[in-house]
Amino acid sequence: MDTRNKRILIVDDDRATSTLLRTLFEIEGFVGVVCPKPEDVMNTARRERPDVVLMDVHLAEFDSIHILREIRADGELRKTPVVMTS
Repeated sequence: MDTRNKRILIVDDDRATSTLLRTLFEIEGFVGVVCPKPEDVMNTARRERPDVVLMDVHLAEFDSIHILREIRADGELRKTPVVMTS
């Protein structure tokens, strides 16, 4: 699988986790983009055009399901795969 330039948007408010994930993905040739602030996900996703979004279900004081609904309602992002993790 050619991973060059494949972008993964990592949405996690835990700095250690997001840094580790970005490093692991980059070792495999992906471009890891970290978004630690849930309120910035939509703008970051529109700007970065990720191939997949990896999002923590338990974001501090924010409903990650709401973000998923926003992604699915967006004409440009609706087909972007989203993996919810915990």
